Amino acid sequence: MKIRKLLALTCVLLGKTDAEDYLEKGQCSNVVAAEEEIKYLLTAYESAMETAAATEPLVAEYSAQNVNEISYNDMPGRVTAVLSVKEGQDKPVEYTLKMGRIELSDHKADVTVSYEYIPEGKTIDDDMDYREHHKHTPRVLSYLVAAEYLALKGSHTLASVWLERYKNGIAACSKSLKGGVIKRRLWW
Repeated sequence: MKIRKLLALTCVLLGKTDAEDYLEKGQCSNVVAAEEEIKYLLTAYESAMETAAATEPLVAEYSAQNVNEISYNDMPGRVTAVLSVKEGQDKPVEYTLKMGRIELSDHKADVTVSYEYIPEGKTIDDDMDYREHHKHTPRVLSYLVAAEYLALKGSHTLASVWLERYKNGIAACSKSLKGGVIKRRLWW
């Protein structure tokens, strides 16, 4: 799903019809105001991704050939944790985390780094990093974006309402992803 669609869904929740029309159709009655709202919404989206990543980390892999050092700047997104570094498919490589980089052990190697990240530098036409199999469904993420948007605008009471909806949505999605236990039937 594109970020544009998520922001349009957030506009529906917030009642921002001009911004929604501009995101969906590319036109509206007040283009200048709609573009300003979209800038705030995109800022709210980026802030929401930090909160979402704390709840459900995004994991990615990065491959590099013939290196003994990997800079975090080379990896997509803002790296929050390095999970593993492997040579080939299975062979773990010893590494040391330094400020803004990963130093590999004594030799140069072709490696794959598995890491957690927060998405950065997204535009409204980029794809969202959370997919359908995550707890963060588009509707749940739109609650969080709405909360961040309202906080940016100074409406903290309404922001707390949307944040509570987000928390309830995450809790409901967590329960549905775990699967349930069916009680054993009693036969008389």
